[in-house]
Amino acid sequence: MTYSQRKKHAEALVAQDNYPDAKKEYELLFKENPKDEDNIRMMRFLFHRIQEGNYSFLPETPAQFAMRGVSRFYRMEFKEALEDLTTALKNQPRNDDALQIRAHTYKLLERYEEAIIDLKTAIDINPKGEYYDLLAEVYSDMNDIDTALPLYKKATEASPDDPRIWYNYGFELAESGQVEEGLRMLDKALEVFPGYENAVAYKRLLLSGKTL
Repeated sequence: MTYSQRKKHAEALVAQDNYPDAKKEYELLFKENPKDEDNIRMMRFLFHRIQEGNYSFLPETPAQFAMRGVSRFYRMEFKEALEDLTTALKNQPRNDDALQIRAHTYKLLERYEEAIIDLKTAIDINPKGEYYDLLAEVYSDMNDIDTALPLYKKATEASPDDPRIWYNYGFELAESGQVEEGLRMLDKALEVFPGYENAVAYKRLLLSGKTL
């Protein structure tokens, strides 16, 4: 399908209240064209709809438990989110989205080993750049930069059109003392998304001779 046809398909999913699949479609469209204001607007809508609309109902299927788990995650109800996501994964152990959110929850709770297991499983199922990126963040939180940096590199290789991943890689390189290489990764982020405010601000900081 062309870009326009995929947008119409994503709009149809929203009209059907199929928010999980619509979110995936708009994420892909955003990576292809991060300047498209329609995509940004719809992603904001879907974020709020998933956060609020999947909270106060009684789930019955694994997919519904996963969606309520996501909602609880964004509400920072991490214990409850883990319960829902674990219930979903008992019946759908290859749900890589649920594995990622559960891993992110474990990361925020500093349960790093459990986060690593979930992310490695998710990568085996679907080697997406965002999964490598989150796994790198977990190792970074554990102060294991030597393990984190190659994972950031894999993330950029898996998702070269994701400016956030280039930014994260550049940030980690610069903060570990590899400023020139970090600047090169920030430039990659800005090639993908010239208006990326975080990359612009951090590049300016590095050029002034400072880091965070």
